[in-house]
Amino acid sequence: MSFSEKDKGHTGIVYQAANFYYCGLSARFVDPVVDGLENQHHATFAHGMSNSEIIEKFGNKVRFVERPRKYRYIYINAKGRRRKELLSKLRYPILPHPKNGSVVNTVDVDVPYLLINQQLSLFDQ
Repeated sequence: MSFSEKDKGHTGIVYQAANFYYCGLSARFVDPVVDGLENQHHATFAHGMSNSEIIEKFGNKVRFVERPRKYRYIYINAKGRRRKELLSKLRYPILPHPKNGSVVNTVDVDVPYLLINQQLSLFDQ
C-alpha cells in the first residue's frame, strides 16, 4: 500500500504508471497537538494513548488537527490465480485513477483495517 498527497497536488502518477490499483481516499484522522510540543510527532509524547488519555494528561494544552487525506494505492505482487484470489478479498473498492486538476474518484471509503497476528491486513479472510 502506498499513498500520494492530495493536498500537495500529487495524484500518484508514478503509481498509476506502475499499474497500482487506486482505492479511494485514506481514512479521516485527527492528530493531537500539544502546546509547546508542536514539533514532535504525537507518537513521541502520546505513544499508545487514546485521545481521552492525552486530554487527561495534557489538559487544555491539547488541540486536535485534521490530517490531510491522501490517495490510497495498492499493488498486488502476484500473478494468475493468486492475484485473482487476492483481488476478490480486497477490502477496498478499485476505482478509476484520479487525474490532475480533477475531483473525480475521491469516494469517501472508510473501511476499517483487520488486525491479524499484529499485522495489518488489506484483505478479508
